[in-house]
Amino acid sequence: MDNIRDILIQLLKDNAEIYSIVGKVVEIDEDKRVIDVEPVNGDAKIFDVRLQTKNSSSIGLVLFPKIDTQVIITFISKELAFVSKTEEIEKIELVIGDFSLFIDKENLELNIKNKKNNVEEYELNGKNATFTLETLFEVVSSDKVKVTATNLIIQAITDITGATTLNGILNVVGMATMAGGVAMAGGVAVSGAMTLNGGGNGGIPLSGQLKTELDEIKTDLNALRTIFRNWTTGYRDSGLPLKLASTSWASSSNDLAMTNINDISNPDITQ
Repeated sequence: MDNIRDILIQLLKDNAEIYSIVGKVVEIDEDKRVIDVEPVNGDAKIFDVRLQTKNSSSIGLVLFPKIDTQVIITFISKELAFVSKTEEIEKIELVIGDFSLFIDKENLELNIKNKKNNVEEYELNGKNATFTLETLFEVVSSDKVKVTATNLIIQAITDITGATTLNGILNVVGMATMAGGVAMAGGVAVSGAMTLNGGGNGGIPLSGQLKTELDEIKTDLNALRTIFRNWTTGYRDSGLPLKLASTSWASSSNDLAMTNINDISNPDITQ
């Protein structure tokens, strides 16, 4: 009999004694979902103590105890024992159909088809976060996800790839990379570096500095227009009045300097 339920039924028929002892975990076989235990009373090591009712299972709930911590193991026959209590858990695995959950002290992995949260306040803090979206938010097509929210805050290194629509107030803190068609409707605030479409064309223009450069060119052209507008031709003057009027304008000391791209672009937002 491989199933603990069947064994318990048989034991009840035979009036067999069920008892428990305390021991230390010395080895774990995660694939078989069994552990080896050294009893604290000095008895011989006990092998293949079950963590689940069935060995080598891939479904259900299993709690993996930590090596060198104590567990209570219960015997339901001389050959079969299972872990009934643990001192400290190393990790947890849960599989229910298409749903799976893995937890240890550093990681949380969750695979779920549909998820609904009704919470007043939700906060997620972490170094790295990856979201694979299927029915969470709105999937417009196989390569386009639409996120609609009053406030959406993304903090950490952010990579948005593909056709994406963001509606609402978007606040990105950290490095952001966007590749593909990205449509944003609403207030967008970005703190940190942002790369759009690969960033091969350099930083986006700084409107204030760009306006200053354009105004300087327009002012210079308007000065020349004024000279021509006020120039009156005379008989056989050989254009001398025009030359005299434009002498100051044409002086090398008034030459316009070439624009440095770094003076009019933002290195933190590249496109």
